Amino acid sequence: MADSNTHIGFPDSALFEKYGHLVRSFTCDSLQYYAHYLVPACCQLTELEVQDCAKDTLPLLRLNTATLTSIILKRKCHSLDESKLFPVLDLVQAVNVCPFLTRLQLVDFPIEGKLDMEPGGGAAIDRRLRLSAAATPESAAAGAAIEASRQETVRLFYETVRRLECLSVTRSNIRLPLDCSTDVFYRLRKLSLIECTSSYQEQLQFVSQCQYLTHLKLQFNRRNERLDPEDLDALGLATCCPMITHLNMAHLKIQDHEIAMLLSHLPNLTDVDAQWTEFSGRSLEYVVSQESRLREQLRSLDLTAAKMADSPLIQTLLCACSGLRRFRATSINAADMVSGVTSGSTAETLDSWACLRLWELQLSIVGIPAGDHTLQQGVYSQLSELTELRVLGLGGNSLSTWFRIETLELSLASGLSKLDRLKELRVFSFSYMSHDLGMEEVEYMMKHWKNLRTMIGTIHGYRDARRDKEMSEEGHEPWTLAGTRTRNASGGQDQYIRRQWPLVQCNASTHAVVLSELVPV
Repeated sequence: MADSNTHIGFPDSALFEKYGHLVRSFTCDSLQYYAHYLVPACCQLTELEVQDCAKDTLPLLRLNTATLTSIILKRKCHSLDESKLFPVLDLVQAVNVCPFLTRLQLVDFPIEGKLDMEPGGGAAIDRRLRLSAAATPESAAAGAAIEASRQETVRLFYETVRRLECLSVTRSNIRLPLDCSTDVFYRLRKLSLIECTSSYQEQLQFVSQCQYLTHLKLQFNRRNERLDPEDLDALGLATCCPMITHLNMAHLKIQDHEIAMLLSHLPNLTDVDAQWTEFSGRSLEYVVSQESRLREQLRSLDLTAAKMADSPLIQTLLCACSGLRRFRATSINAADMVSGVTSGSTAETLDSWACLRLWELQLSIVGIPAGDHTLQQGVYSQLSELTELRVLGLGGNSLSTWFRIETLELSLASGLSKLDRLKELRVFSFSYMSHDLGMEEVEYMMKHWKNLRTMIGTIHGYRDARRDKEMSEEGHEPWTLAGTRTRNASGGQDQYIRRQWPLVQCNASTHAVVLSELVPV
């Protein structure tokens, strides 16, 4: 096995043997190069995370069963070889004897399969073996052993779940056995079921037995399966799980009317993440209806990249949901924001936002013709009403699929000064968008936004450079250089920013300005 001292970043073996018992949290991609000095030195772990779990993880896991409180084990099934195969039962047995375990996350572990998952799945392997079990007495005995191992794995897994507060299962099967069909998992507070192979009804049945859940994450991926309204009514999630306030359904592959149906069975929600979903008209109709409690109690809503969430839908939400504190979406048309949209149910014009207590707004405002300052001033006026705003993101990010054009100029000439009421603003992002923000605007923001700690975006130096040139020709000192004799535009900006605001870090190559975020949002 490789010597740990030959790898950059690896701790000295002798030191680790002496002080390994002091390590409390350990995270790594693989234990291939670590196991030889982790065992037995590292024996007091409380948190363990392995990104590419194999059989060499088991000794370390067994060594720390008395102290572990959090276990995160993931596997890269596409790269498994024979040397990494091990029975899932061995893993479940080790986890089951951890008396203080409260958090468990398993990725690509087939709970109902004895063998390791490989292309086709561990459950598929077991099925093939069981089908051949009747061929010979030896095959029959092997099939019986496989079934006994599967049942023991499932039993121990759900016995462990009864002690957990947080459970996350990805690409596995969570079908409840008959002897657990009426159990209540009292301790579970957070549950994530991601791309599980069980049917929707089976997954929701498990959810209904976690009666003290507060956070639920669902990511269905069975494209040919639909949510059955009768099954949902029979489960009675509103009664069984009245404490669910946070629902994460990002990438959930169900239709708009199914999203609305799911929301209607969780009436106490305050936080909804619907990124990359088909959240549209039916869901909107339920959220903003007078009978829905979500209209007033919803605090956070994320519709980023929801392909059916168009500009009128976003405007309607912002005009109806008065309790919102955090809102994220891809874009809204400036004309809809200023002139309003017509409500389909009441035929009234919705032009004034009700969510005036927003703390965070991530939303690109597009559709602004170049030089149209009247429309921009209307946008600034609406934004200026959000006096409790702490985070304002008007641009995109590095994962955006498109650069925002026809956006706010963010210049004083276009009406940026209307935002001087945002006294609580701490984070301001204008990246990946077309704008005309220069040093004059930076000075204005620093003067009026005293709580600002993070500013992300690019400052285009051409306007400031042109102004410096004009001032130099008139015999005046370029204002951006603040008394220096440097004539380089970008260098002058760097010096000026560093001098006036020591927390600022400026990248001279891109003129990117980033303030260290010292105050958490």
